[in-house]
Amino acid sequence: GAAPDELCVLQGYVEMMDGAGVASNVLVLPGATIGQDSWVAPGSVVRLGGFVDRDVIVKGDPAGIVFKRQYAAATGKERNEPGKISG
Repeated sequence: GAAPDELCVLQGYVEMMDGAGVASNVLVLPGATIGQDSWVAPGSVVRLGGFVDRDVIVKGDPAGIVFKRQYAAATGKERNEPGKISG
């Protein structure tokens, strides 16, 4: 086989914002960003340098939006920020 320094290696960081989550059997490639309060569904692939918007659920290869949360439209209130209590 090839020497370790001759192998094709992808390097980089994955950025996950607050509240972001990844299910099992998911591949997130380097340079990807998963937005705040977003989730990646099982078996999905977030491609190299991919960006997942905030407040969505993505699925597939490549990962695409299957659900977008609409906080203000559904409740008539603004989205709660962490540490704030709505009244």
